[in-house]
Amino acid sequence: MNRKASILVWCDQEALDVLRERIPGIVIVDCRGFEQYTVESILKGENIERELFSNGGRRGDENEAYCFVVFDGLKNELVGRAVSFIKKAVGRRWIFATTTENNISWKLKNLQEELIEEHNYFETRGDKK
Repeated sequence: MNRKASILVWCDQEALDVLRERIPGIVIVDCRGFEQYTVESILKGENIERELFSNGGRRGDENEAYCFVVFDGLKNELVGRAVSFIKKAVGRRWIFATTTENNISWKLKNLQEELIEEHNYFETRGDKK
């Protein structure tokens, strides 16, 4: 399947605005509110509706401590440069991933949970990067 190079971003609007402005030529997808959809359906832009809540904002949950980036269709060298740029340009706690044959069919929420678990495992081992 040929998809456009995309970056799924689960973070606040300010971070999204910075990334959209400073990373031209790559689709930046705001995936907040799409937690119950698969990564693939978000990337395809299928007919999905963002989950908004009665307070007019987005749901807060345990993932709020982190911002997430999931790269799709980018070459490894570009992913490395993008990670470095994002860490410097936007002062947040980031967790980065790329799509795989396996995780593209996961619900975004499940992928986030797995990434947090992996992140915490490596932090406790002292493998911070």
